[in-house]
Amino acid sequence: MSRLIVKGLPSNCTEEKLRNHFKTFGKITDCSLKYTRDGKFRRFAFVGFETDGNAQKARENLHNTFMGASRLTVEECKPFGDETKPRAWSKYAKGSSAYKRLHPEEEEKTRIVSVKSSSPLAKKMRDENDKKFHDFVEVQKGLLPVASSSNDESSKNSLIEELLSGISGKFLG
Repeated sequence: MSRLIVKGLPSNCTEEKLRNHFKTFGKITDCSLKYTRDGKFRRFAFVGFETDGNAQKARENLHNTFMGASRLTVEECKPFGDETKPRAWSKYAKGSSAYKRLHPEEEEKTRIVSVKSSSPLAKKMRDENDKKFHDFVEVQKGLLPVASSSNDESSKNSLIEELLSGISGKFLG
């Protein structure tokens, strides 16, 4: 746990200011402020210490303290895939509902892919470069009975005659 996440930083925070704020607790190995793709500061950062003890001391002393007018939340940084991490809620985090509202087209793509990938045949159908599969489909087209367009009068009349021949009784039409 030699790495901490610091949330609620002031918007004018710089790496130098953050390092100065944490340097009394030991040697800082890395300090990383997080920005959006557009360059907007997301108001949180990661601070790495040389030892776990230094990080623990910094967390205990700086959690719920202030930097300028902003109250800091200092927590232990958990591993990337840790199940105990809180659920993402930011509009920038892909797993959050806020992100899904802003990017509905990505949600639709995910839903379509998950439906299509439910069976091996569906995976094959999705793969347009599979020549064997396309050859198979072409062969099957020739074997399947094709419904004829019964628009011509002779086929209609013969069908009616065939149907009427099977009917016995009086015709009321």
